[in-house]
Amino acid sequence: MASRISTNKLLILAIIAVTIGLLFWASRYITWKEEEIDLGYSREAQKDDFLAIKQFLAQQGIESQSLRSFGLLDNLAWQGERLGARDTLVLLNAHKMLRGQRLDNLLGWVEQGGTVITSTHNPFVGADGSDPLLDHFGILVGDYDEAAEDTGPVIDDSVNETSTESADQSLEDDGDDASPKENDEESEEEEKLPDNHFRCALYLEPQAVDFFGEDEPLLIDYSDGEAFDYYDEEPQGWSGDDRGLHLAQFEWGQGLVIVNSDNDIWTNQRVDCHDHAYALWKLIDHDGKVWFLINQEAPSLWSLLWQAVPYGMLAALLALGFWLWAKAVRFGPILTRKAEGRRSLAEHIHASAMLLWRRQQHPYLVDRLREEVRQQLHQHYPQFSQFSEREQISHLQQLTALSASELHRALFSDNLQHPHDFTSAVACLQTIRNNI
Repeated sequence: MASRISTNKLLILAIIAVTIGLLFWASRYITWKEEEIDLGYSREAQKDDFLAIKQFLAQQGIESQSLRSFGLLDNLAWQGERLGARDTLVLLNAHKMLRGQRLDNLLGWVEQGGTVITSTHNPFVGADGSDPLLDHFGILVGDYDEAAEDTGPVIDDSVNETSTESADQSLEDDGDDASPKENDEESEEEEKLPDNHFRCALYLEPQAVDFFGEDEPLLIDYSDGEAFDYYDEEPQGWSGDDRGLHLAQFEWGQGLVIVNSDNDIWTNQRVDCHDHAYALWKLIDHDGKVWFLINQEAPSLWSLLWQAVPYGMLAALLALGFWLWAKAVRFGPILTRKAEGRRSLAEHIHASAMLLWRRQQHPYLVDRLREEVRQQLHQHYPQFSQFSEREQISHLQQLTALSASELHRALFSDNLQHPHDFTSAVACLQTIRNNI
């Protein structure tokens, strides 16, 4: 017994020693490393492309809101909140959304002191030119050669296109002739690039914008922007490069209309690049609210169907109307059954008798009643069943004072087809039973 206990103790000590040795080895040769893994944008950021800039403005004490509609311009109010005279509107993809009353409301609001920041970079702008707001201020986007004779400077993109094509060709040639060692060096260089290298287009020189009254120009990435020019009234302030203008400011009444070549610089993907966030801070009115209006309006399915197949929609409506007219008898108030009280026993008996009578089973009722009366007569008068028919009728006349014809019909007649005969026979049998 003692040897077994000592063996267990040795085994436990050996396990403890091995565990301590493993922990010591792990502490010497295993290094703990914390690594941050980018899980992408949060759900809120995926739903709102301007969440980051809104949080930046909130830190500066400026309220902001993003809307996926231009309905704010219909009545200059949204869900009971009026558009303030010192507010700022940042318009995204406003092509064809500022027409008629909306454009009049917008210009009237700007004239009272509002600020609008619109953009020429719009994927919805087709060959018909820019949106009405840009046309109102004489902004020319795209091919400047088609402008009027009194337009601003014409910019030729052929040099840029040629240089771009040659650069692409040289890159292809270099890629074909590159050795494996050079490819490895390029991959290592790509791994050393910062996370925002491609997102912020750090491989390109940002545009220096000397527009904000700063000691040094602000750096803005306008590589995706749509450069523009003016052909009517000269803006009060502007900034651009060889491609054209990227930022222009027009005074309208007491307010400002700012044309920017790319308002996407304030989205979540690019707001942290260069001086983008600070540029918006310099453009807005700090005493008002900032509204980001995103053009995601679309015509309803009903209007699209009316535009595509008007006669088919009319035929469908007529068919629906005829169907409703044919099925109109099925519609109306719900029929309710009135609650009735409990029926009496006599009503149930009457209903059962009427059912048997309609099914020609009334002789069964009479036979049962006759048999019951004869049994009672036999109990009181044992010799009654041995009497002849005449003697039975005579004996019952003395007991009930009924006529011979009534007694004969009640006890012996099989011809009870008329309801009156049936009722009389049953009444006579009941009288006999009561007088026994």
